[in-house]
Amino acid sequence: MIMAVKNKKNQKGQALFEFLFFFPLLISFLFIIVGVGNSINGAINQQKVTRGYFYARIKNSSEFPLRDEQVHSRFQLFGMFFIGWRERFADGGQTPLLPCYKINLPLERENQRCEVAYTNEQTHFIKVGTVYGVCGHTYVRSQGSIVPLIATEQSSRVATRQACEIR
Repeated sequence: MIMAVKNKKNQKGQALFEFLFFFPLLISFLFIIVGVGNSINGAINQQKVTRGYFYARIKNSSEFPLRDEQVHSRFQLFGMFFIGWRERFADGGQTPLLPCYKINLPLERENQRCEVAYTNEQTHFIKVGTVYGVCGHTYVRSQGSIVPLIATEQSSRVATRQACEIR
């Protein structure tokens, strides 16, 4: 038995109503996707540049880290070398600021600045940080100077796990 479908009345504005309801949601999702995509792209590029700069700094030396009395004077044992990415220093000081990506939402006017610490659990910012480093030759402080760890009969290793821990 075939039933005829009755044409319901008052359906003329339904498509327009659905469009007006869902279009702002689609635009908001588009803004979120673009914002998150930009931050992911920035993170990938930071990793590439930081890694490339790291290897350019060690200059193919197998005995990195290069000894620097100013940097390593606080350590008794060290063997790692790392480089971090920063956008700039805060207020000309020593505190590095990470690059910040803002997710702009339509009709949203937020006065937060990225340099200021977050006060709420929710924010419109994504901060991307990158640090790259490798454990290398182990150095020890001996009689006031920094000397490389020398392999002995008990241990043939010149790089130790302890040297890769900051103490």
